[in-house]
Amino acid sequence: MRSMKTIGIIALIGTATTLALVVPAASATAARRSAQPAMTLARQVDYGQIAANAVAGNVTSAIAAEHLAGFAGEEVNPSLTHPGLTIYWHGRVPVMLRRAAAGYATAKVTGVAAGVAVSFKSAPFTRANLLSLQQAINNVAGFWHLGIGAMGFYPEATAFWIEVSARADITKLRKLAVIGHSRIPVHFFVGQQASLTEVSRAVPHVPVAGRFKDAPPFSGGAFIASKFANQVYQCSSGFGMHFRNRRGAPFFMLTAGHCIEHNKLGTQLFWIWGNHKNVGNTFGFIGDDDVSSLDTRGGVRGAGGAHTIYVGNTSLKNSRGQSKANVKGSARIVTGDLVSTSGAFSGERTRIKVVSTDWEWMAKTVDGLGYRVFGARLNKTNHSNAAGKGDSGGPVFVNVKGGVKAVGIVSATTTTRHSALCTGIIEVGGHPRKCFWDIEIPFMTGTATSIEANMNLTENRG
Repeated sequence: MRSMKTIGIIALIGTATTLALVVPAASATAARRSAQPAMTLARQVDYGQIAANAVAGNVTSAIAAEHLAGFAGEEVNPSLTHPGLTIYWHGRVPVMLRRAAAGYATAKVTGVAAGVAVSFKSAPFTRANLLSLQQAINNVAGFWHLGIGAMGFYPEATAFWIEVSARADITKLRKLAVIGHSRIPVHFFVGQQASLTEVSRAVPHVPVAGRFKDAPPFSGGAFIASKFANQVYQCSSGFGMHFRNRRGAPFFMLTAGHCIEHNKLGTQLFWIWGNHKNVGNTFGFIGDDDVSSLDTRGGVRGAGGAHTIYVGNTSLKNSRGQSKANVKGSARIVTGDLVSTSGAFSGERTRIKVVSTDWEWMAKTVDGLGYRVFGARLNKTNHSNAAGKGDSGGPVFVNVKGGVKAVGIVSATTTTRHSALCTGIIEVGGHPRKCFWDIEIPFMTGTATSIEANMNLTENRG
């Protein structure tokens, strides 16, 4: 059962495929956009991944349209020269599906000389089987006292995985009828969920530009802060957004839901850490996506309308190595994809692999409201830093022609055992930061419960 959706004091309007985008009217944003630096950092377009994802979308759409039983999962090989797609299937693969996949794979795609190689592999269970088990566990009475930190499965559909905080929890969970009587193997691992929020410590206030002292219109990947219980919490700004069914203002900025104080939804103010320029007040909160939107009308003049994110380095002392990339919309992600993060504290981190798009984890706001989040699990391929404390809410994206597409925001780490050396800001106020190679993100688009769908928002585009 999904967590309850909580909406802002100002009512939200409204609550697979990439959803249609609405571009803000040029007259509403032209003046503000003219002040934004042009994108200066060259971005390598991931043509192989784009091609493989397109084929994956076509194949899964065909499966849904024909009501074919047997689908277990999908995984892409994002190679630029020889992209591929693997479909995991339980039982005999229908002939019509093989033919359809072959047709999609040979279609010409910009930037890819060869087609996309499509293969089918056997799976012991279907995705529907595993989702059914997950729902049954979620519906167990007293779920919040079972010690579950995260759970989910991988596209091969061989088993179900549950993260617990202590070994004693494993014994308790194995006694549950829904697990003990399951024909699907259930594997446990001990870890500890952690949100990627940084608690404030003294930092020098120096006159620098860039992420630390971002100026309107605010960009994603900047240092933002808010106060709770006499402590300042730092997170990262995500993507500039606006209502899907309304051109132009009002504009919003995303950040992670666990960064907010739920009891002050609608009045809690976030500001830029280095210069105290007001970004805006919390507007909406969706637990399923661990996301909150900030209404930039509560910020300084000209705060809304940003259509860029920071990429490159990060620093509390200078803006060297920092640049901005235009946001060109959003994209659905598939297992096997390589994505990038750009949190304010860690800076841009690349080649982070999506290992599961059927993952669930537990989170809570700074004032203690607990909820479930649904999204993807990611690993940095060489086990270096993917994201760390302070990067919560920061942009997660893929490179496309002319800029980037949003795929999610930074949420949490699957297990604190998967630590990595931090990049960017190594320590804050003399205290070392914590960073990880294993992280979790909600989806920006592509599902019925994605950020775009749940919040009725779409990205400001450049």
